[in-house]
Amino acid sequence: MICLIPARGGSSRIPNKNRRLFHGKPIIAHAIELALSSDLFTRVVVSTDDTDIADIASQYGASIHARSAEMAENHIGTQEVAQAAFSLLQPKDTYSCVLYPCSPLLTVEDLEKGLQTLKNWPDKDYAYSTDDFGLDAGNFYFGKTSAFIYGRPLDDNCIIVPIPLVCDINTEGDWKLAEEMYEANRSKG
Repeated sequence: MICLIPARGGSSRIPNKNRRLFHGKPIIAHAIELALSSDLFTRVVVSTDDTDIADIASQYGASIHARSAEMAENHIGTQEVAQAAFSLLQPKDTYSCVLYPCSPLLTVEDLEKGLQTLKNWPDKDYAYSTDDFGLDAGNFYFGKTSAFIYGRPLDDNCIIVPIPLVCDINTEGDWKLAEEMYEANRSKG
């Protein structure tokens, strides 16, 4: 199964967000290491238009999908990126995953729960992470590979996967909160 990490270079709210250091390493490295350590994926692929992100991703063990400039514009969503990447990569697995690069609070157990949730609902195409209130956590979504390739929308075709530790990192305040949550969680374990 392929894990795709979409990581464009032009973050508008937090400059260089995907390569910014988070507890000693680029934040995208946390996502790559999580995916690789989960043993769920045969391949971890970073889709990027940025050579620095590509270098970091390669250093941490991911393959690179060179994203076109058109696919890296602000208005392009991750489903469009996933459709383009999976159409090119042609994975043979029933399921694939999109893992967001700024997900340092996720655990292997969260990913396992996401995949299992989707497998338990064969009539649905996607399962995505949410907070306890059912709001998009901005961490991952698993999907049937065919749904990604054919561009089937998430809308009413998905199930939610509540995860315990959530911080969708979109602002400097979110970044600070995620660092505090990460540190607090690390000191517990």
